[in-house]
Amino acid sequence: MDGLDLAPAVAKADADLDVKVSVADSLSFRRADRHLSDLLCDADDTVYDCLVRKSYIEDIDGEVIQARLAMARERQKAAGLSPRERLSTLMWTEPSEDISREIIALLTSLDIDRREDNDRRLIWQLN
Repeated sequence: MDGLDLAPAVAKADADLDVKVSVADSLSFRRADRHLSDLLCDADDTVYDCLVRKSYIEDIDGEVIQARLAMARERQKAAGLSPRERLSTLMWTEPSEDISREIIALLTSLDIDRREDNDRRLIWQLN
């Protein structure tokens, strides 16, 4: 068993949310899609919620995983994220006209602090 086989097996057995999310981020970064799919197939909604909030996991094969990611995005949207948080999540979604309209609306509602580098970085990343 190599490291890419071991990491998802350990994460699946571990009850700690941070372990599951960290392993999922690492597998996504390494494009280990098969291993990531294996980890996410049994993950609960809190794992998906964390991944959508802080990660760029989007292009994973598997209709079930894509559907659960979409449900997590909808839960986030319904929870009333701040414009800044919503922009951060939209940064990793597939471009479309609806997404572009939402980004423009969020940018116009965003109170940008000229001294805050995070706002400028976020806008730069959206570009």
